Amino acid sequence: MTSTPQSPSPSIRSRSQIFIPILFSITLIVSAFLLFWVELVFAKQILPYLGGVPAAWTGCMVFFQTILLFGYLWAFSLKEVKQIKVQQLIQLGLLLVCCVFLPLGLRLPESVNPALHPILWLLTTAIYSVALPFFLLASLTPILQYWLASLSVSFNPYVLYAVSNSGSILGLLSFPLLLEATLTLQQQVVLWRGLFVVNLLLIALGLVCVWYLQKKQAKEQTSAASTTETTQEQEVIQTISLKQKLWWILLSFLPSTLLSSSTTYITVDIAPVPLLWALPLVVYLSTFILVFAPKPILIKQNQPIFHLIIWVGIFSFACNFINNSHQIIPILVFICLLLLFLLCWFLHGKLAQDKPSPKKLTTFYLCIALGGMLGGVFNCLIAPLIFNGLYEYPIGVLLGILVFAYTQKEALVSPLEAKTKITTYLINTSRVLTVFALFFINIALSYWIVKNNNSFEGKKLLNVVAQHRSFFGTYKVIDIFQKGKEAPHRILKHGSTVHGRQYLAADKRKVPCMYYAASEPIADVFQTFPDSKNVAIIGLGTGGLATYSKPQQAWDFYEVDSTIKTMAEKYFTYLKDSPAKNKVIIGDARLEVAKSKSIYDIFVLDAFNSDFIPVHLLTKEAFDIYKNHLSTDGFMVFHISNRYLKLAPVINAISRSDERFIALSKKGKNSEYSVVLRKDNSKVPKLLKAGWKPILESTLWTDNYSNIFLALKK
Repeated sequence: MTSTPQSPSPSIRSRSQIFIPILFSITLIVSAFLLFWVELVFAKQILPYLGGVPAAWTGCMVFFQTILLFGYLWAFSLKEVKQIKVQQLIQLGLLLVCCVFLPLGLRLPESVNPALHPILWLLTTAIYSVALPFFLLASLTPILQYWLASLSVSFNPYVLYAVSNSGSILGLLSFPLLLEATLTLQQQVVLWRGLFVVNLLLIALGLVCVWYLQKKQAKEQTSAASTTETTQEQEVIQTISLKQKLWWILLSFLPSTLLSSSTTYITVDIAPVPLLWALPLVVYLSTFILVFAPKPILIKQNQPIFHLIIWVGIFSFACNFINNSHQIIPILVFICLLLLFLLCWFLHGKLAQDKPSPKKLTTFYLCIALGGMLGGVFNCLIAPLIFNGLYEYPIGVLLGILVFAYTQKEALVSPLEAKTKITTYLINTSRVLTVFALFFINIALSYWIVKNNNSFEGKKLLNVVAQHRSFFGTYKVIDIFQKGKEAPHRILKHGSTVHGRQYLAADKRKVPCMYYAASEPIADVFQTFPDSKNVAIIGLGTGGLATYSKPQQAWDFYEVDSTIKTMAEKYFTYLKDSPAKNKVIIGDARLEVAKSKSIYDIFVLDAFNSDFIPVHLLTKEAFDIYKNHLSTDGFMVFHISNRYLKLAPVINAISRSDERFIALSKKGKNSEYSVVLRKDNSKVPKLLKAGWKPILESTLWTDNYSNIFLALKK
């Protein structure tokens, strides 16, 4: 007796409908976790070569967004292979090859100078080091969803996108809070490789389950022809127009540019607090989770609370952006994050509402990746060339609001709700125009309030002399006139951090001020060691330390940003007025000092007064480099003034790594310094008498391990 083919039993179908989506969800969580983990590990590894600036993170984001695009493009191309099992074997084979020849490690290009071409160096290094594993992991999000959609499983594959973004947030937060705090970089690399293998096994297990289910489904012969015909009809009906693709690209471009620009604005212009850069990215990713969840949470244009919050937020944001005073930092940070959240929530919500059928999801994700990459490229590569300030941020906010206004047409009155067509037209036109008018009225009112309320700047008269922008940041030269309080002076400002000041009067321009004033600890150093011949300064700023220079001395300034050199020479006179022989060396100080053959009597590290500190300049390995360039009686001075980090214990720890040295510290009115010198130096008693004290706490940083949480001020 011949047996007839049997369809899968209900129990098999039920188990498959639950197990395969769960297994794919776990796989994507691990994949997304690994993606963000490798991003952060790589970003930390390259910081020593780019001066430890926030722009390095923005550059990394551009690279990873680009590789994400190629990963999605690969998924789009792979689905063109007719047999799904062949697709799966190809993907599994590539992952296996990557696992065998895993290139996770920093590989430096010898032909590109990071100081002269930072973006090109970053992108080249990233391609050499982490491109392949990132590319393959990135392709898993759309391709696993496509494979799930190809099965007769009653599960919405788009939910896996929300799951994937949950894994991204997990990786983003676990790095600074857990991984970096407990593991060295080498240990993290080993653990990452292990999880990559685990992820490969999860994928293999998932594919085995898929093949088993496909084999069962293949036995259903009765409706195969009709199903194929129906599918082909659906494919024709669901052809995606170019207009629709461009709309998806725009809806992903705007959140991407808002993410990059708001991150820079918050962490540099408002509050350069360590690790604050992670919050905008968490906000950005969380909106994907909301709109692609099994039960999406979407914003509707006619919700009054959205209108209220968005206009109040823009009003407050405009006041602070125009004025740039930042007097209420926590509130301003909250407003910026709120704006980012609302706009990304709305724009990503429109993406989720307009998503195609699962058969076309690879095209949909390809458009999302392209828009995200274009947003990153615009912020990181184009904006610094065409703008001298962070103008892409308000432009992004404006475009987001305009898209919001444009989509009001979906909530317009229909002819059935009005008595005449003219009434319908007038009502609909007035609604759209009202949104535009409110926006511009808001900006104009904000501008008027700022310009007519001197209390914003403490009744100071400010004159912006110049503004320049580079890969490393946006700088302003500002003249300040304040009657009855302080002599007119000029400052160099980077975001909310002042990098130096000089009095404008000719008889005062050689007077050291601010962190370098005669009453500050740095004056003790130069008075105690008046016979020093060769001096190295890491961090140029305005060149203010040159006021302590003397004839017959040679001063070498190490500066990572050539724009700072240009501004110090053009808008300040410290270098020109200095009697010493001055030389400015462009490049990362640690690398340039290591290449130098010079021996110094005084080594001043003045690169930490911003709250984004270059950690690589404070590690044991960096200290070993400095020691090799010190004279017998030479010593090092660290300017460690900082609003959020306690750096004296770090200085003490690196000095203790060599038992010949001792670290002393002293706080002044406007600054704090630490000095590291040999214990047998004859000047130690004099420094102790001047108020310098031994440092008791100790926190060692190395190239392989640094925990910034331990350095946070309590």
